[in-house]
Amino acid sequence: MILGITFLFLTQAKPSKPPVIVFADAETRKIVEQSKRAFAGFKSGVLSITNGNERKVYALSGSAIAAKQMGAQWVYGNKSLLLQCKKGLFKGNMGPYNVNAWLGRVGANAEILPIQLFAKKNPIDAVIPLGARVKKVGALQVGGVWVDLVEANSATIRVSMGIRRDNHLLASLSAVNKDRDGKTLFSSERTIHWSGLNQAPAPTAFQLGAGKAAKSIKLLK
Repeated sequence: MILGITFLFLTQAKPSKPPVIVFADAETRKIVEQSKRAFAGFKSGVLSITNGNERKVYALSGSAIAAKQMGAQWVYGNKSLLLQCKKGLFKGNMGPYNVNAWLGRVGANAEILPIQLFAKKNPIDAVIPLGARVKKVGALQVGGVWVDLVEANSATIRVSMGIRRDNHLLASLSAVNKDRDGKTLFSSERTIHWSGLNQAPAPTAFQLGAGKAAKSIKLLK
């Protein structure tokens, strides 16, 4: 099941006149805009996402994305998914936003951030709720790097972001989804690590199922 921050990505339908996002001050706006520019310039690299006790590793190039995570190993490119799980090796054609649905079928916890990057969509535009009030709430050091803590609040979602000062990418991301009475429906929290930014990952990262025949993904149940 995809919860928390993924829910936020999937439910931000854009009305004809979207509510205005309000920044508390110029410093907060600058931090967010720097992050948007950094993600817009992202071309390739490796990122890991830790959610609870699970760590997922993604290698991204301009034409493909590969991942190793609990329950599955997969490669996606040229609108084709190659998926290896305990049920075998499967292959099928699809758009990038259909990948997570197939991961869910094999019990692999999906992430939307790497899919957004591969699809050339800016994650910052997706994680800040429409009509939110955005403010900086602090800063801390993580592994020797300063991270600005930014919070975006709307009527039903509170998103907290840790934005690195060195590369302006996300170091952490969490979301609390609330009902109209302010009661928490569910929450999600992730830490994110980046390496090899704008460097091509090793070709071996995209090699999967060598010498094996893949079954049609339509047979995966």
